Amino acid sequence: MGLFSKTTYPPARTSRPRRHLPLMLLVFLLGTGFGALLDRHIIPPVLEPSRTEDRHGPEMRLFTEAWNAIRKNYVNQPAIQSRAFAYATIKGMVEALGDTEHSQFLTPEMRKEEQEELDGEFAGIGVHLEERNRQIVITSLFDHAPAQRHGIRPGDVVEAVSGQPVAGMSPDQVQEAVRGPAGSAVQLAIKDRKTGKAQRLTLVRERIGQVSVNWAMVPGSSVALVQIRVFSAGTADVLARALASAVQAGASGLILDLRNNPGGYEDEAIEVASQFLRKGNVALKKDGHGVVTPVPVQAGAQKCDLAMAVLINHESASAAEIVAGALQDHKRAVLVGEQSFGAGTILDEIALSDGSSLRLAIEEWLTPNGQVIWHRGLSPDVALPLPKKTILLTPQTVRDLSENELLQSQDEQLLEALDSLATD
Repeated sequence: MGLFSKTTYPPARTSRPRRHLPLMLLVFLLGTGFGALLDRHIIPPVLEPSRTEDRHGPEMRLFTEAWNAIRKNYVNQPAIQSRAFAYATIKGMVEALGDTEHSQFLTPEMRKEEQEELDGEFAGIGVHLEERNRQIVITSLFDHAPAQRHGIRPGDVVEAVSGQPVAGMSPDQVQEAVRGPAGSAVQLAIKDRKTGKAQRLTLVRERIGQVSVNWAMVPGSSVALVQIRVFSAGTADVLARALASAVQAGASGLILDLRNNPGGYEDEAIEVASQFLRKGNVALKKDGHGVVTPVPVQAGAQKCDLAMAVLINHESASAAEIVAGALQDHKRAVLVGEQSFGAGTILDEIALSDGSSLRLAIEEWLTPNGQVIWHRGLSPDVALPLPKKTILLTPQTVRDLSENELLQSQDEQLLEALDSLATD
């Protein structure tokens, strides 16, 4: 996802879309050349090389030569789709920047799905999916959503969606197949991870309000496990209420779980970090000219002084890295887990005329001590990688465990965080 600036809204590793003139050369070519072409239904059947070369140089002539050669000579003419050509070209331009998994091109459908996730609501059955040992596994569920009501449990394996086997599909592809309009039905072929028993279930999709924050007391302790799934709109407010409830329940320590958190809005990240810090900076911003601007802790944020540990892994990105980096640099928390993703940029989204968009890195985030996150990630204080097949514990699953079952869990990262708080 990414880190998005909520203040620039007109986005998935982050700023809400804003219409403005891009600064980079490739984007200039896109804005002045392709932008006009997109207004005329993407690209006309034949481009004029001489005019294009005059305006944009020999690189654009190469493009028009290739375009015209395909239009005139390719054997399967019906397969030539102008929109598909334009999308592939724009995607290639962004990929040529070398900013892998950060700057990217989004189709209208991709934009809609990510915006729904950031706004905190989407239509589906309420499951999170990951790949484990070449299987698509349900790792967590939304409370009171269709999947939970039908008895689906974390660890269950998805074998098919609406009759289509998921073998060879990515979790994102399966997730897309599972989602759909509210009120429509989807059939899942599910296998119980422990017993191997298979079953087919028909579920009706619903509008699901994304719960960005969840918490539970860890069995046999006075430690609260607080999970932030995504930094969507309102996350900081929900976290403040969760922390207050945890303290009221007798919590003397806190494990903040940022594993598999893809990011979200920068405003929410700053406010979340500010709830655990009294002074100093949450982060530093560096623009393309090397100018560094401090981002101070928000003095008015509700403050939590509980002893704490933070869980991160390779999928902890962007806003999650800002929070984790701030707490690490201020020595406010011990970081346990794996090297984080390395998405330390603010991504600005430039809307294109057909509903697609360009997402470009415009500023870089540094930790308060100046540590670079982009393409590097954060190093945990306690490095503890887990096998890919490990099912991570969540507040939802912890609630159902006895103390003995917790201690026998394969989630060594959570157990290590728990031990670190016990020794403080």
